[in-house]
Amino acid sequence: MSLTPQGATYHEAVHTGLSIIDAATRKMGTRSRSVTASVPPSLASKWLVPRLRDFATLHPEVELHIIASERLADFVTDGVDVAIRKILWSRGD
Repeated sequence: MSLTPQGATYHEAVHTGLSIIDAATRKMGTRSRSVTASVPPSLASKWLVPRLRDFATLHPEVELHIIASERLADFVTDGVDVAIRKILWSRGD
């Protein structure tokens, strides 16, 4: 499997953006090594969980907590650091 030319262009742009975010985050230095992520159950089971072992090997200092839920996360009350959700766009036609 390989990316289409459009996919490769998109990957390059997104990778660049995420690298900038990563560098800025590393400069800040974090006090907490614990991250709580809220993701839909389907994403957790089909994509995230299979990759957790590799993540733990690469980042043994990070304690990762996963909340698998369809409910929108409240960053204040749920103690969630990051949430991933699918956004549905409507053109309003």
